[in-house]
Amino acid sequence: MFHRKILAYSRWDIYAFLIFSFFLFSQAFQWKHMPYFMDCYYHLSVMQGFADAGGWVKSAFWEYAPVGRPHLYPPLYHLLGLMLLKCGMGPIAIVRISQVLVYPFFLFSAWFLMRFIGGRRAAFFALFLLSSSFVLDASIVILLPFSLGLIFGMWSFYFFERSDFFKSFLSLVFVFYSHTLMAWFMVAAFLIYGFLAKKNIKPLLLVCFFGILAGLPLLWHQFMHRAYVHAPRLLEFYYSQINLFAIVLALAGFFICLKRGGRSFFLVSLCISMATLIFFYRNRFFSGQGLIPLFFLGAVCLDHIWQSFVGMSRPKRIVLFVLITAIFYLLTPVAELSPLRPGARFAWTSRWPAQRDVIFSDEDVFQRLATFYHPDLVGEAARLIQENSAENDLLYCNFNYGGGMLSVLSHRAMSGAMLPEVAPYADFDPIAAARVIVWFKDVSGAFPPELARVVAKYGLKKSGETEIIYLYLNEKSFGTRRVLPAQAPWLLCFGLIVLGFAGILAPSSKIKVDIS
Repeated sequence: MFHRKILAYSRWDIYAFLIFSFFLFSQAFQWKHMPYFMDCYYHLSVMQGFADAGGWVKSAFWEYAPVGRPHLYPPLYHLLGLMLLKCGMGPIAIVRISQVLVYPFFLFSAWFLMRFIGGRRAAFFALFLLSSSFVLDASIVILLPFSLGLIFGMWSFYFFERSDFFKSFLSLVFVFYSHTLMAWFMVAAFLIYGFLAKKNIKPLLLVCFFGILAGLPLLWHQFMHRAYVHAPRLLEFYYSQINLFAIVLALAGFFICLKRGGRSFFLVSLCISMATLIFFYRNRFFSGQGLIPLFFLGAVCLDHIWQSFVGMSRPKRIVLFVLITAIFYLLTPVAELSPLRPGARFAWTSRWPAQRDVIFSDEDVFQRLATFYHPDLVGEAARLIQENSAENDLLYCNFNYGGGMLSVLSHRAMSGAMLPEVAPYADFDPIAAARVIVWFKDVSGAFPPELARVVAKYGLKKSGETEIIYLYLNEKSFGTRRVLPAQAPWLLCFGLIVLGFAGILAPSSKIKVDIS
């Protein structure tokens, strides 16, 4: 009888555990296909730069070399990766382990928060909806710092509601040092929550104030170099898959939460704050992290619907659950937006597409999860670069993302940059500065006309080629890598991170702070 009571009482938790376990093993089985997409190579280059400098540096000397540019990215993920580098782990292994672990950890954190706010059944539906989205899976895995910030933000709210104000503050600090935009989303969500819930505003304001204060060194550094920042609207902004059922459920859940009040207001607050993504990262709202508050609200709606089915027969409840599963996992109706055609197009998508590396039905347009890391091909190109250059020689590549990948694997500074959002300190000729010129081959096999012009203009000498690249040397290059000393030594950074984690993990009774 006892075990039957336990199963009856916690069956929603057991269902959630099964989903969580499935995706934990699913991520592990993807190990050989990782790393996904190209953003990870930017983060790896920062880790290597920190390793060369001996800690955090305010200028990225490994990009736009030899002039460099301000380094404005929050450092937490890079410092965690630096820890692994110091332990002897290779760069590809660091990204793989990050991409394997971040998605299950996100699912667990979201489930735990929803369980705290809405109960076991609502938490199960939240986990069910969150894990149903392939595009959300991709965004969590690819945009690691943003995901870290979101995870710490959810824990910050949990600790705040438990009156563990010190842990809430520490978690919010980790948000600021993970991803600045996510930090402001979380601060906005906290303030909106305080307004809606009409709670004692003093502790909430103090947590936000001290969180911002602790993040001030980074925020001040970013503010002082704001003139170098320009955010071009990338092509991906114009692509979106709008999950129609998720929107409908979220709208219903929004009003249910407003009626319920209490902690449910936080779900409304998070949705309002993250909805601002629509204006500058539209794709990330409809086809990325913006789905998280939508699915939270949708879970509240599903929980409400399920409650109305409690008095009905089990076959009817099974039919309802099968219908929900079919809609969100098998045949999900979406409105697709693409710059290649006017208006929206109705389409069907699935959690399990035939090609796992394709999010959008226009396969030739956007392959966000395509892995460019092929050990043999890329490894051969990286070895060729190392054999024909010294450690302080600069690398130029006609394809910035591919150049970033080869820069990391050959450990050579770039005269270009993968991400263009932050400008270099001064204008210069990146080809004239670099000694090693790498040109990716045309898929047609024809010799690129632009490369022929570059060879003639700069007097380049061919040094070798592989299946994917040509390699030329510029004997007249004027640039070399100049490693800058760290402004914050790595031992100090590691110590602060360890102390922060220790503060979060310590028993609450040991560090209870009353600011109510």
